[in-house]
Amino acid sequence: MKGPILNRNEVLLEVKNLRTYIETGAGLVRAVDDVSFDVCRGEIVGLVGESGCGKTMAALSVMRLLPEPYGKIVGGSVYFEGQDLTKLPEEEMRKIRGNKISIIFQDPLTALNPIMKVGDQIVEAIVSHHPIDESAAWQRAINLLQSVGIPDGKVIAEQYPFRISGGMRQRVMIAIALACNPTLLIADEPTTNLDVSIQAQILEVISDIRRRTGTSILLITHNLGLVAWLCDRVFVMYAGKIVEQAPTEELFANPAHPYTELLLKSIPKLESSKEKLETIEGEVPNLIRVPPGCRFHPRCPYVKEVCKKVEPTLFNVNVEHYARCLKHTAEYRLEQ
Repeated sequence: MKGPILNRNEVLLEVKNLRTYIETGAGLVRAVDDVSFDVCRGEIVGLVGESGCGKTMAALSVMRLLPEPYGKIVGGSVYFEGQDLTKLPEEEMRKIRGNKISIIFQDPLTALNPIMKVGDQIVEAIVSHHPIDESAAWQRAINLLQSVGIPDGKVIAEQYPFRISGGMRQRVMIAIALACNPTLLIADEPTTNLDVSIQAQILEVISDIRRRTGTSILLITHNLGLVAWLCDRVFVMYAGKIVEQAPTEELFANPAHPYTELLLKSIPKLESSKEKLETIEGEVPNLIRVPPGCRFHPRCPYVKEVCKKVEPTLFNVNVEHYARCLKHTAEYRLEQ
């Protein structure tokens, strides 16, 4: 559940005009194309969009964990606590990664080492950044497991990942991410492939982390229901670009981009459980050959000729609310 932002005026992470491209045999994939967003201290920010929109690549760019040698940051900056991470030597980046900035990957079964005990993997994260003896690190690992809702941390610490459930593995991933008390936690689809009851438990763990520690969280998801429950602000991403950004309540009350509007209409509602859900026709475009003009125009129910020719910028539609849509221009309104 959402809580008070600890310091809305102090920006912890500021991504400015970030461009991350991937070289493939078919051409250059513009996975993150001039993207800007920020996270303040103590804040939970949602980065939302369908699969293939560039959300995970944006997170991997922040962590400098791009697939080498094909993935590269080709422009922009990533400021964390005043330092541009894109300019740091790899040795300095290692001191930040897993220490001040941690990430929860969306598939814990592949992210965890199958031949290492759970406890050893947490201990490894601790001792790689802090001068602490192994017995103290092991006790901290057990305490971390208990802090993320595992009652018998000592037993689970002795298990291998394949011997525990998916929900338990995700809690282990969260424990590893919290091992060094990070300032920023990136949660990349943390509830993927989990049943609804386990999803709720994992979300409560994430919310509790912010309440207890003041850790800032960047939540990457395609699920706007999670965003409504957890996030203070939202950035909606489509085809490598931010298409809308706003405080969560404002975004849900007044969506200003057709893509956001359609995403909201696709959320199941308890009071209308018998109604057919709306869908977004088509699919996210190939990021090697994006459409001219507005990237959403082939799927947009409000498309006009100007949308096929002019690429929109972010327009200010309300306080702290911006949308990349030509509906907010006189040129669109005048077109018949």
